[in-house]
Amino acid sequence: FLRWFEEWAEDFCRLRKHKLKDAKEQCRKPNGEDKYCDLNRYDCEKTASGKHDFFEEDVCKDCQYSCARFVKWIDNQKKEFEKQEKKYTKEIKKDHGTTLQVGKTTINNLYVDDFYKILKKYYPTVDKFLEKLSKEKICEKQPEVEGKGKSIDFNDEPDDIFSRTKYCRACPLCGVNGPKGKWKDIDDGVCANLNKKKNYKEDNITDIPVLTPEKGKTGILKKYETFCATGVGQIKKWECYYDEDKPSGQNNNCILGKWESFTGEEDVMSYNAFFWKWVSEMLDDSIKWRAELDKCLKNDKKTCGKKKCNRDCKCYKKWVKKKETEWEEIEKHFRKQKDMENEGLNFEMALKIL
Repeated sequence: FLRWFEEWAEDFCRLRKHKLKDAKEQCRKPNGEDKYCDLNRYDCEKTASGKHDFFEEDVCKDCQYSCARFVKWIDNQKKEFEKQEKKYTKEIKKDHGTTLQVGKTTINNLYVDDFYKILKKYYPTVDKFLEKLSKEKICEKQPEVEGKGKSIDFNDEPDDIFSRTKYCRACPLCGVNGPKGKWKDIDDGVCANLNKKKNYKEDNITDIPVLTPEKGKTGILKKYETFCATGVGQIKKWECYYDEDKPSGQNNNCILGKWESFTGEEDVMSYNAFFWKWVSEMLDDSIKWRAELDKCLKNDKKTCGKKKCNRDCKCYKKWVKKKETEWEEIEKHFRKQKDMENEGLNFEMALKIL
């Protein structure tokens, strides 16, 4: 496991450097020009959620895609790290003698005891071993984040090591100011009292409860275990609103919660970003379901015959039914966009793009 841990650390630093560099380019310099984009496709020079101002920019879509990949990857890496960190602490405390357990096999080796004695001498704690991993050259040379050079120190707090960084976060609450490329956050207090109560036309609101996989779980069945067992749970309630009084690019946004309770602190994304995020995640899950159930369908009748397969297939059917319901609401809201019709675009055209 030590070799795996070392290889993991090197791969982590190498891939983080590559993925973060891509996010930095897509979110701050799309098409080679200075632009402050966020992961929800918003232009942060014009967006201030604390004032209920949202400006979507098409040029920011690649920031959304890049950050979606980076965030998913970095969250998974955090889980792997924590698992191996606990394993090291457990292994270093063991009395190994002259035997070594590899999977289900016990290996008798006179060097095992010597190996662990040396390991305990130089790396008696997981912190000491992590210090060694941090000295990998690739870990000492990482992309600058907010003007600061950054090396990876695996003894830092996990939230710092596996940070999404500012490149993959939402626009500051009150927006930004300053010259291009040298933006500064406007203090949150500036717009604290500017978020006036807004009247929302009920006909332009669409509630979209979205089935969401459990974090920290691996495997498609584990991710939807609670939902499949109960038929409920794991639902995030989104609400999308089309504001016909605002121009295109500012008028269609979705909130995790209720717009009537909006404070500026909630998760908000443009409907465009919400739409493509839902499609991407649904297709990604579909591929995982197919791989999971493939072995269950390898029979003459192509049916889920075995008890476990039958249970897994029922889980999949519940997932499909829920996604069909979600899609109906997403389509319903899509058709509320009157400005799309004015531009000669419609839902059927969006389906052709898909």
